[in-house]
Amino acid sequence: MKTTEHGWTIIDADAGVLTYTYEFSAGGTSNCFTARLASGGLMVISPPSRIDRAVADDLAPFGPVEALVANNGFHYLGIGRWRELFPKARCFAAVGAKARIAKRSKDAGELEPLGELEPLLAEGVAVVETPSSKCGESWARAKIDGGY
Repeated sequence: MKTTEHGWTIIDADAGVLTYTYEFSAGGTSNCFTARLASGGLMVISPPSRIDRAVADDLAPFGPVEALVANNGFHYLGIGRWRELFPKARCFAAVGAKARIAKRSKDAGELEPLGELEPLLAEGVAVVETPSSKCGESWARAKIDGGY
């Protein structure tokens, strides 16, 4: 698979599906995921914390960042930084995650419920809050060339 200059793995450029592995604490890593919105812009799920502007700028050829998603009550650390980088982007989290994030984050700001994201998604893209999740876990899928 191809990668961008600053480390995004391009899974399907036409669908805007990329991943980025980042460190959030000593030895702890997580993955970020992007997918196309109906507008042609991008949704960024689990935006990485403490990144350089250049890492975020690598996404520009795939579309403007228009939505940021905390995919559960733990993956919110990058929301504040990405709000700085993309002040026009709307921010979302599962209802079950919003309370935990509000208690723990000084800079995540107001988060819209995932239901508000649904009409913005491109065909073949979904973000769904899992039932009975204590931390507001949500799952995403995106149609790419050859499957999901």
